[in-house]
Amino acid sequence: QPWMTMDTDDDEIVYEVDEVQGADIPVAGISPSPSMIFPAVLQSTPTLAAMALAITSESWNDLGNSTDKAIAPTSDMHIIVERITSLLLIRTVAVAEQRKAQAEESALPYSDLSTTTICKTALKKKKSWSKPITTMLISQLRKLVRRICEQYRSNVYYHNVEHCYHVVISANKLLDLMLCPEESSTSDDKTNKRLGLPQKIEKTRKTFGLKSDPLQPLALLFSALAHDVEHKGISNQQ
Repeated sequence: QPWMTMDTDDDEIVYEVDEVQGADIPVAGISPSPSMIFPAVLQSTPTLAAMALAITSESWNDLGNSTDKAIAPTSDMHIIVERITSLLLIRTVAVAEQRKAQAEESALPYSDLSTTTICKTALKKKKSWSKPITTMLISQLRKLVRRICEQYRSNVYYHNVEHCYHVVISANKLLDLMLCPEESSTSDDKTNKRLGLPQKIEKTRKTFGLKSDPLQPLALLFSALAHDVEHKGISNQQ
């Protein structure tokens, strides 16, 4: 099984990846190619979580323009499908875990349901996704994403699958900014340090129900995926 380690003290993530079935594994820091065996390899928790985290960790100003090979702009349908699949999977995990916690009257395994928190938790545990997130579900999700992406017309200059991908990662980033706790410096860090008090405080953002209903972020991300399907590249007036 592929595995990864991560250093979370300073949020620097270090990946170490084994080979699976002789195929390279496309993850953060490694550039995927169409020749890679995506369905056979990308079923593991670490690989998908690492991919989603790498995309989500990109700053808003650099979103979609990274020079990192793992998340750099691409027109390769295989890579676009895998990236979108990883993001939709994390939102599906959020829905599944909340429903499971409600049914069992137990606590959520995450401090919040942001993509960043879910991915980091999964990478720390280095375990497979819990049911109902199965390899079959992931495979079906991948097929659905591919089917939708293939409906974007390749001969359209702007409203094509690359535009679709950028809208998806933009919606994902905005959601993550809302769902993650907002951290800010206190007024006097030196005094707090001397007194043994926290130097950072968390502010609660208004999310208008998004934090308590993970189905809404999933719906938003899916809408971003399908928003310009079969766009002809002309305005409604033409």
